Amino acid sequence: MIGLLSSAALAVAQVTLSAPAGSQPEPTAFLVEVQEGTTDLSRQGASGHICVLVLPDGRFHLESRTQLLPGAEATLNLSDYSLDSSQLQQLRNLLDEEKLRRLPTYVQPAIPMAVPWSHALSARIARSGVVQYVGYWTWRGGTPAASPNSAPASVKKGWQESETALRPLADWLHAIEALKLAPSDMKSTMCASDD
Repeated sequence: MIGLLSSAALAVAQVTLSAPAGSQPEPTAFLVEVQEGTTDLSRQGASGHICVLVLPDGRFHLESRTQLLPGAEATLNLSDYSLDSSQLQQLRNLLDEEKLRRLPTYVQPAIPMAVPWSHALSARIARSGVVQYVGYWTWRGGTPAASPNSAPASVKKGWQESETALRPLADWLHAIEALKLAPSDMKSTMCASDD
């Protein structure tokens, strides 16, 4: 497992990305959409959100937002690039892992949540005309009667299984973000596809 995680992250970091041609991506066709966020409500906490929308041809839109408390403003970074054919195939291989295909459908915790720290990752994966929706939620603190602590045991078990299975995809996302790509002049979409 460690070798898979390292090789997936390393492979992403080793390839050169190229800026896409000026055409707009098709809004209804995508390969994968990944959203990851951490919220820290402590006095000097930092909250961040990363998302990527990858199209079947390898073009992608990446966004990251960071907010440092007690400040009210967030820093936004946008990038639009393309994966080369090798990198796109590596991503497809990650998405085709059997353990990922068997994950339960992601269930979000009930809102509002009463915890000072939380982290979530979700992914929508296009699979032969259907979209698989997977993800997990982790947190610290809160009371047993409040969300997400109050989630059913079966949902919590699904989150735990999904966290393990989605780790290579999370590592891939972090490796893409770490490349510090040139900023894009595209608008923020929060990486949402129209599908």
